[in-house]
Amino acid sequence: MSGGEKRAREEVEALLAQTKLKDGVKEEIRAIANNTCGDNVGLGGYGLGVIEARAVAEALKDNTCLETLLLWDNNIGDEGAVALAEMLKHNTTMTWLNLNNNSIGDEGAVALAEMLKHNTTLTWLGLFGNDIGPEGAVALAEMLKQNTTLTWLGIYHNGITESGMVNVLKQLQGIDAKAKILLYEDKLKSSTAVARALATLRTKQPHFDVVFADFETEDRFDSSAKAAYQEQLDLLKLLETGSVPLETAKVFVCGDYGIGKSTMIKSLPGSLFRRFTRTIFQPANDPDRRNERTPGIRVCEMKLKDTTSQGNDGDNAASLRVYDFGGQLAYHVIHTLMMSDRFAAFVVCVDLSEPKEHVKERANYWLQFICTRLQQGMAAASATAGGGETEDAMEEVKPRVLIVGTKRDLARKKRLVDANGQPPWGAAMVAHLQHTFGSIIDIQATLTPLNCHQGGEAGFDVLRSQLVDHWRWLKGLKMLVPQVVNEVAGALKKAAKSKAMWRVDDLLDFVRGSGNGIDLISMIHEDPFHQTLRYLHSRGDLLWYSNTPSLADFIFVDPNWLLHDVLGRALTPDGVQQGSITTKGVVTFTDLETAFRGIASADLVINVLQHTLLCFELPPSDDGQRQFMLPSHVEKEVDLDDAWPRTGFWPVYSGRLLVVESKALALPPGFFPHVQTLLHNSFGTNLRVWKNAFCCKRDGVQCLGLLRGDREVDVWVRAPGGAEHKALPFMTKVLCLLQEEARGIDHVHLVLSTKHLKRHENHPAAHKLEALTDKGTDELVTSTHHREGQNPVSDRVGDLLLQAPTQQSPVMPSWQLRDHEWHHRAWRLDDTFDEQLPWSGPSEHGVYSAPLPPDTDLYRWIESQMAPGLTLSRVEMTKSTTMLDAFHTEMKKSATRRGGQKPFNKDFGAGDPEKQGMLNRLKTQFAETPDSVKHVNVLIGFHGCDEAVADDITAAGTANLSNPNDPGFFGAGIYLTPQANCAAGYATTLLTGNWRPPNADGEHVMLLCAVSVGLAYPITRSKDYPSSGENKCKKFWGKPLHKGCNTHYIQVTKRMGYQSTRAPTPGTFDFEEYVVSQEAQVLPFAKVFVKVNKAALTAQL
Repeated sequence: MSGGEKRAREEVEALLAQTKLKDGVKEEIRAIANNTCGDNVGLGGYGLGVIEARAVAEALKDNTCLETLLLWDNNIGDEGAVALAEMLKHNTTMTWLNLNNNSIGDEGAVALAEMLKHNTTLTWLGLFGNDIGPEGAVALAEMLKQNTTLTWLGIYHNGITESGMVNVLKQLQGIDAKAKILLYEDKLKSSTAVARALATLRTKQPHFDVVFADFETEDRFDSSAKAAYQEQLDLLKLLETGSVPLETAKVFVCGDYGIGKSTMIKSLPGSLFRRFTRTIFQPANDPDRRNERTPGIRVCEMKLKDTTSQGNDGDNAASLRVYDFGGQLAYHVIHTLMMSDRFAAFVVCVDLSEPKEHVKERANYWLQFICTRLQQGMAAASATAGGGETEDAMEEVKPRVLIVGTKRDLARKKRLVDANGQPPWGAAMVAHLQHTFGSIIDIQATLTPLNCHQGGEAGFDVLRSQLVDHWRWLKGLKMLVPQVVNEVAGALKKAAKSKAMWRVDDLLDFVRGSGNGIDLISMIHEDPFHQTLRYLHSRGDLLWYSNTPSLADFIFVDPNWLLHDVLGRALTPDGVQQGSITTKGVVTFTDLETAFRGIASADLVINVLQHTLLCFELPPSDDGQRQFMLPSHVEKEVDLDDAWPRTGFWPVYSGRLLVVESKALALPPGFFPHVQTLLHNSFGTNLRVWKNAFCCKRDGVQCLGLLRGDREVDVWVRAPGGAEHKALPFMTKVLCLLQEEARGIDHVHLVLSTKHLKRHENHPAAHKLEALTDKGTDELVTSTHHREGQNPVSDRVGDLLLQAPTQQSPVMPSWQLRDHEWHHRAWRLDDTFDEQLPWSGPSEHGVYSAPLPPDTDLYRWIESQMAPGLTLSRVEMTKSTTMLDAFHTEMKKSATRRGGQKPFNKDFGAGDPEKQGMLNRLKTQFAETPDSVKHVNVLIGFHGCDEAVADDITAAGTANLSNPNDPGFFGAGIYLTPQANCAAGYATTLLTGNWRPPNADGEHVMLLCAVSVGLAYPITRSKDYPSSGENKCKKFWGKPLHKGCNTHYIQVTKRMGYQSTRAPTPGTFDFEEYVVSQEAQVLPFAKVFVKVNKAALTAQL
């Protein structure tokens, strides 16, 4: 007998001596300890308590024969369950354990779950009739992610609440296990919530055998719960994604006004009668009538006969939704909303009775317009989430474009076309257009001439055939969408009767409660709803511009209401008559009320126009009326002498030029009105607008934007003395806005000549931006981009790039150190980021600060880090000159130290796989760096602290923790963690069992910091803790960090009292901690204010 076995048996005897068990029962337990018990021991109903359970656990320590242990109907409680779990963690013989009716609660269940993560032999575990609550049940469910041997688990009759049972079933949805689980509570047999959760689990994990019963029979729900179960199954079947054809094709008919587009659309359905009578009833060439022009875009639906052999299947009517685009220039800003649809067919109409050059120019204009918006649509879809499966298909789609020539007979009379209606230059024009635009759109090879009134003629037959082909192609795509699409479409028809414009969330709520024949729709979730909306948008049932930020929150369930009734009327030259105001482009609230009486309220119209970036509000008029600017209605062009006078002293001038170089693209009609509206959002009354220009100012700095045709935009900026350093940020802000609106339009960025700007040249020469890189501030460069008849000009590089010979003071320091740049995967700290924030400072300690807007990448990332119990309240960015200098110095020193001989860290390799595995995980958390930057290892971590010291830490650094009251578990240093809930435990002091009251706003504070890692040492229990098993890292407790290292990395677990986990691998720890030795290694850059749910956070800690 080994010494260990002897001690174990002595411990068993000591424990048995404290019990009142009968001798026979004691002998059974001794037999387990002596390995003479056989493979089956029954101790059920013998009154075993905690001490007795500990005796059994101790007896099992060296047992190698027992396979079945029956302990039912005892009272071992949590403490006994914990003792058994600890001993069974490494047992390799027991397969069957019955712990039914033993007063085991959550603590015991959690311990058993932890044991089962390691045990590889137990196949049957009975736990019914205990006191296991939601926490213990969830722990047992989570355990199944790692345990692959357990085949039966009974946890019924434990008093689990309804919410607890639902939570357990939800946890099981993410687990693919083979165990049979019995879950049951008598009080829950009528719970519809539990029934629905079980139905969802079985749908998501069809091979998972979970039964709501106390015996291995069918579920024991009552009739109401059974009905809810079946309803949930039916709903989930509807929410499954399936292949659904696009039954309706969208057709966009565009072209100039007065050339017969609307008449052509009316004639398009055609009839046999018209084919034989077209010459009898052919009308004379009608003049254009202003009152009959299409305002905005009018939508109609029609069916076209599919007369091809492919259509002889009984379903040979092509369903089309035709959009008649108003031809007047004022409406072209509306067309930008629709032109980016890659699944539509475009019919581009040109007037054949006009001269050749006019026809070519107009065809080129419309194709350029279409291609530009298609490219912008792709860029927007790539930049936003949620494109779904249609986004993947978009890249392969070249929209079909048909070029139709109208007024064929009039052109024939003018001898501009032949007997077939074809102009002699028609084929060459189409070939040229295919060459220019063919990489983006699929232009059909032949121009189709027709008379718009004669729907029965051959030209209409060709047009119908092409549109039917498009419908058949689109129908064959069979997009993957939720099967619930028809139910949602039915609910949306009801929504349209209530109002035409909805917020997405409100519409989802309406659909959920629509009562459309089956109440299952009330359970639809956000993701399948959004997927369904995108499908219905593609089909034309509704309009949802999910990739357009200003419109992404709104659904237009009646497309005609938006495109025709509201935008069409608002933008038609005579749609909104001015009352008291005479300035072109400005209307009052009363004007809008009058124009839209019986259609929509003025407030709603204003809301639509503002979100489509076609309107902004001006200060009230002298008589107190609300006034609004419609930029697309402004007719006055800029007078540079008025907008950019030569008066005043301006020591700094600079400028940029955006140029669209591709012949297939141009700045679309809505581009400049949108830019002007967005600028008003930033500059308010400091903005002036003209048809072709804008001028804005701030802090004395002035900026002028000039639209030059449809391919170029100038941006000029100038600053007075004392504000020179504000010129570049101002210009950058305006340029970013312009470039964002031009997203998807390939363009070049040129730098305008400073000399020409100072001389007030109307068309300054320009330099290529790349020609200025790596040039000294005082070098001279010659312009490369000139207007007609203009000579080259030389400029100083520093003037072009606004690099003054002497730096202005104070100057806010840069986040990044040259050649040591880093950024997080989800956000960046750089000068562009700084321009988004309203910085103030510096304070007397050299600290700048700014509130972080919720729409920034950094704010969204911080919000994503909030664990249950934490609600992000606000974020304040801080930038300390002192701390940045120190951090940059430390980062540079660390990179230099490791740049020669030292790698990131010692390679522990096979000699210590635990430490090597931890280092490998740590590397995955490093911020990213450019390819040219080496040896810069930056981590992001939270530091929980008292708000009273947060400002001091931000300004001058974190206080080192090496003091008698707080020596530091894992070394004397500064402690941080990547887990926000762990940091919140320090901020609230909940980790120490206390509670620090929040501030007056109910907030606690954490500091978000960048950490320069240097050389890191991973602490593991096997190498750094006492061999005696003491749960304390004496090796580093309050002591300096590992020799040669300036960072410790630890994975800790709650169960071990926030000490190192026993097996440092992902999934076996609760939190991670970084300990650094130097204050200069830590850069606090944001104060994160959170509101804490004390109970929820305590449950996690």
